[in-house]
Amino acid sequence: MLGGMSALEGRWRRVTDPDPPPGAESVSFGHDPRMFPAEIEFSGHRYAARKAPDQGFIVWDAGSYTVDGDRLTLSLANDALASYSLEIAPDTLVITGETGRPIVYQRAD
Repeated sequence: MLGGMSALEGRWRRVTDPDPPPGAESVSFGHDPRMFPAEIEFSGHRYAARKAPDQGFIVWDAGSYTVDGDRLTLSLANDALASYSLEIAPDTLVITGETGRPIVYQRAD
């Protein structure tokens, strides 16, 4: 993993299509990968996200974030905080929530 928040700076585009997680009705708010945005941009301590044209509600809209080792914590659309496993390389970002299904983003800028 590259170092912390500075490695996240910039715009990222989702390259995996999130399938419904098994037992989706029991997944905590913020962890259903179908609600992860199509694009996300990190700048400083803030992020802003955009959904795909055919996508419904997204749990990451805009807010704050922190990185601690291999954990990414984001403020969600309901102002709660959710923590995810984070793997980052120069052009690839992999975020995995409690479902264990990784969502891959590629650098878009």
